[in-house]
Amino acid sequence: MEQDAQLVQQCLQGDGSAWEELVRRHSRRIFNICYRFTGNRTESQDLSQDVFLRVYRTLGSYRSAHGGFATWMTSVTRNLLIDHYRRTKRDRVTDSLDDKMPVVETRNRPAGVPMSRRCSAN
Repeated sequence: MEQDAQLVQQCLQGDGSAWEELVRRHSRRIFNICYRFTGNRTESQDLSQDVFLRVYRTLGSYRSAHGGFATWMTSVTRNLLIDHYRRTKRDRVTDSLDDKMPVVETRNRPAGVPMSRRCSAN
C-alpha cells in the first residue's frame, strides 16, 4: 500500500497528523496547478484551500485500487477549477461588456425637450 493511501486510512480513523502530512506533501503541486489556471497568486491560494477542503470532505471516496492518491487529488482539483471557471465565466463576460460600453455623458438638456427628441435632432 502506498504511503499516501496509508495516510488516508489514518485520516479516516481521525489522525490529524496524517491529514497535515497529506497537505504538506501535496500543497505545492496543488497550488501550482491552480496558479497555472488563474495566473493570480491570491486566487490560487484560495482555490488551493478550497481543493483541500473538498478533498477532506470526500476522502472516504478515495480508492487506492483505482489509482494513486496524487492522481485522485489532481482530478478533484481539475473538477474544482472547472466549477470555478463556470461560476466566474458570467462575471468575466459582464466585465468585458462593461469595459467596452461607452460612457454616457450627462448633459443639461433644455427643459421640456425629451432626451429621445434631442438625440434624434442632432
